[in-house]
Amino acid sequence: ESWDAAAEQFRAAAGHDPYMVMAYYNLGQCRMADKRYVEAAAAYKAGQEAFTTMGALSEKERGRLARERRDEMDEIRDSLRRVDHMKFQNPEQMRIRLEDRLRLLESMEFKNTALTPPIPAEFRLALGSAYFRQDKLAEAEAEYRAAVEVTPKMGPAHNNLAVICLMTGRADEAASELGLAEKSGVTVNPRLKADIEKARAAKP
Repeated sequence: ESWDAAAEQFRAAAGHDPYMVMAYYNLGQCRMADKRYVEAAAAYKAGQEAFTTMGALSEKERGRLARERRDEMDEIRDSLRRVDHMKFQNPEQMRIRLEDRLRLLESMEFKNTALTPPIPAEFRLALGSAYFRQDKLAEAEAEYRAAVEVTPKMGPAHNNLAVICLMTGRADEAASELGLAEKSGVTVNPRLKADIEKARAAKP
């Protein structure tokens, strides 16, 4: 959790290879961790731009990036097999992080070499959270909605949309989003649910 040191390494990696999308994403994660939300948003946006421009690369370059992703995915799968035997303070939390990273890498696969896939929902969710922390609710909502357009069952995005809808006076919409979050398996905050029901009951 040496966020500054880690951020410098991720920044250097992105400088070495501007298409190393995960370097931007991880840089954003570091900046979120130390509450530097403006810098986090900039890193996530740079990652989205890098991902989008990958579609213009030659087939050879795209093949190289795909091989690098597959190598990392193989390493993560190997780590998942060994996580219970490694010395982590919280093995279950580490397992969740590894599984999240694996899903993100899988979502970046170019299944059709003629088309650029949509920006991964995880990038949208992360950028939305960086905006939310800056009280940029409209921008955050746009990113969360883009996330669920790519991955309709992304529970955290629906949960965050419920919060924004409640904050902006749309209690019915908040209830709908919270229901979608619950259906996707997210454990919602009982207080949030109560606040939404209270707001709905107070409507004229």
